Amino acid sequence: MAVRHSYRGFTLAEVVLAVGIMGVIILLISSVFISGLYNIKKSKYRITALNIVDKKLSELKNLPLSDNIIPADDINSSIYGADTVTGNLTWGSSSTDITVQGNEHINNIPYRYTINISEYNNPADDPNNIKKVNIEVKWKDTQGGEKSVRTITLLARPKKIY
Repeated sequence: MAVRHSYRGFTLAEVVLAVGIMGVIILLISSVFISGLYNIKKSKYRITALNIVDKKLSELKNLPLSDNIIPADDINSSIYGADTVTGNLTWGSSSTDITVQGNEHINNIPYRYTINISEYNNPADDPNNIKKVNIEVKWKDTQGGEKSVRTITLLARPKKIY
């Protein structure tokens, strides 16, 4: 009596189909991974820009805000990376708007910032003289487009205690 062996395996069509399905799955997973890395990089640039905004605001708060006039040279030396300051920071009726512009390079990425300081309301109505501070940071993203973050806040002159 002869013993019959049944050798069953996969056909060529089944193998090609399985390899095709695996290829599509690997392609989808790799595209999600690459997209995630790109988004992490974009977030890193944005967080760095927000840190620059926070740093510039801290540098403004460290100015002698109780002085009636803060000269442009003092502002320029107190704010890291400042290239231009358009005027003196003054309190009271002779108050004018000023602009500070500068650059910072972090991780080989150039960030350009602009700080605009203007009167928030009528100085005659408010003895504390509140200033409106607008800080904008710009940079080039990985695809060459320009991105920016902007923060608007208020800065008050400290009250003198007698």
